[in-house]
Amino acid sequence: MSKDELYEMFGRYFFKYFKRHGYDKMIYTLGQDLKKFIRNLDSLHDYLQIDNKGMVPPSFSVIDMGDVANFQALGRSPDPDPSGMLSTVAKEIFGTEIQLKVLNIETDFPAESRYRTHAKLLITFSSTGSLAVSLEDYFQPWCPAHSHITVRSFIRHFPYHIVFDEQLLVRQSGVGIQTVCHALRSPSEPVRLTDVCDLVNPPVAFTASFIRRFLNSAFTLLLRRGPEETSPETSLLLKGQMIHMDDTQLFLFFCSPRVLTLCEMMEKRLCMSDLPLYDVTRELLQVNQQRLAEIGISRQLDEMTYQMRRMTAELEVEKQKTYTLLSQMLPAKVAKQLLDGKKVKAEKYDICTILFSDIVTFTDIASQCTPMDVVDMLNSLYSLFDHATEVNRVYKVETIGDAYMVVGGVPERTVLHAELVCEQAMDMLEAAGKVCSPVTKKPLQVRIGIHTGPTVAGVVGDKMPRFCLFGDTVNVASRMESHGLPNRVHVSPEAHE
Repeated sequence: MSKDELYEMFGRYFFKYFKRHGYDKMIYTLGQDLKKFIRNLDSLHDYLQIDNKGMVPPSFSVIDMGDVANFQALGRSPDPDPSGMLSTVAKEIFGTEIQLKVLNIETDFPAESRYRTHAKLLITFSSTGSLAVSLEDYFQPWCPAHSHITVRSFIRHFPYHIVFDEQLLVRQSGVGIQTVCHALRSPSEPVRLTDVCDLVNPPVAFTASFIRRFLNSAFTLLLRRGPEETSPETSLLLKGQMIHMDDTQLFLFFCSPRVLTLCEMMEKRLCMSDLPLYDVTRELLQVNQQRLAEIGISRQLDEMTYQMRRMTAELEVEKQKTYTLLSQMLPAKVAKQLLDGKKVKAEKYDICTILFSDIVTFTDIASQCTPMDVVDMLNSLYSLFDHATEVNRVYKVETIGDAYMVVGGVPERTVLHAELVCEQAMDMLEAAGKVCSPVTKKPLQVRIGIHTGPTVAGVVGDKMPRFCLFGDTVNVASRMESHGLPNRVHVSPEAHE
């Protein structure tokens, strides 16, 4: 594949890409003919750069109404070739075939410019259909013998304009320009434009020759108060169009202040009255202010949403902590019913096994040592008992002093309730041997009683609710413990069976 064929194929693909991504109407309304289309390509590139900050597009222009077109392209390659794209546009939009030939290439751009080459192309049309749609081809505009607007009226009613010559000497400026730049109010001698303005865009040398090359581009100038003034607070950004007037060989920069927000206007000490009624900047500022207000509200809503999500997550964590703590005090299903705001009804269990235990000579131990020693001893013992309940899958009902109560088959029903409680009793005897009395320094001794029978279980109280068991089985199990022997498990006949 040759280079020309590659460029042609790329142009066709790029054109289809633009149409596919919603730019078709913008392309078809860019110009009445191919020349006007080329002249206005830079405005399309400026629009595309809003959402594509890294984009560095080429710049196009047309020298005159003949068939010669200027094309300024980016890149360090000395051979930019727009033939594929332009040929596709001519064929798809204007229905004509064109041939392009590179006449010459110039590389006299300054080092800081993003442009590297300037190519002059000869465009030959196979038909003149695309050139006959311009209204200028049918009539010449009527011009009066002399102007009906005076210079004073012009500079007052068109406040943002600058007229300068080939040497960039300012010959005329609007009242808005003079309000900002004191040097232009009553100059004793012509002021050079480069002394009071900096060229921001396009990034080329600030000379008449380069201005002429980029007449199709939007120009942005930074207007200062005077030659020695460099403060950004007192300067004003101007964006507009450069027009070369052939009859006077002068340039006209027709522009408007480039301010995006009302806050920026206040910083520049501008008011809406400083902007002409016809200037679209007024509407843009109002729309932008409304958009900023909506963005502010959206940010507040996002912040509130974030805070609510964070609080919800924290609430969920605290709820989980509450559930965990409540589950240690009450059976898990009972705790869930209470957290859900449901009333817990008493439940009857036809058969279960209940265990009671107490510490032998606990009264003597408590009377001969400090309360802290008693608490430490009980904590060490009950921690071992609690661990055993998890292993043996039984439920710890409560502790009262040295009494420890366990049940099997409640609240989770199981046919192995007696075996599980007996396993718990053996583990409790073993655990008691690991904890010493603070008085005698010998292992503790415990009595354990077990009985099997029916019971009723329910939650008692609204404040600090407790899961309690009721019935003769509870009383019998307590009596089995109180009549038992130290370090022995007293089992009733019902539990033994």
